Amino acid sequence: MSVLDKLQASANLRSYQTGTARLNSPVQNPITLRDRMHKNLHAAFYLGMHRMMLHLPVDWVSAFGAHIGWFIVSRYKPKALHQARRNIARLKPELTSDQIEAFCERLYRNIGRVIFEFACLPRLFPQGRFKISGAEHLKAACAQGPVVLIYLHIGNWEGISPLMQHLGQKFSDIYEPPHTEVELRIANEMRRSFGVDLLPPGPAA
Repeated sequence: MSVLDKLQASANLRSYQTGTARLNSPVQNPITLRDRMHKNLHAAFYLGMHRMMLHLPVDWVSAFGAHIGWFIVSRYKPKALHQARRNIARLKPELTSDQIEAFCERLYRNIGRVIFEFACLPRLFPQGRFKISGAEHLKAACAQGPVVLIYLHIGNWEGISPLMQHLGQKFSDIYEPPHTEVELRIANEMRRSFGVDLLPPGPAA
């Protein structure tokens, strides 16, 4: 597992634990009108950006996502950025502070690319953005019975959906719900468009 994978796994675990803690907490903070308006404005902005990105060139979408990903984290997510710095320093103690900062920027730029590239995911294979190596081994394994796929969170890991459709393979995917409803809606609509059977995390999966 690469350092980027470890960081992503750590972030996913913290997110899941935080969500579980909120669900199990007997006291819930009341949702104010301001909170509701902020949520609706965020949803409208995110959905509007997604619809606009559907019609833009792939390179533009990816570059814009990288910029927004790093801009939001560096400006408005100090706790997440601090935790990422700490994780990288523990995993790679030989890095300098400047190298750690560059690593953080690379991480969050890539996450931004993945989020925004949902809008152009159907175009990535036709445009030759993915390269497949060893697909015959996967096909042979699937022909013999159920297969468990473990794929790394590097590059655009959402490419697994168009990949499996391209290979003519039906599959189910266990996913971590995003932080907002609009992000969940966009992500799952795109995944289902490739025939993915979505399984939310938990014992039922």
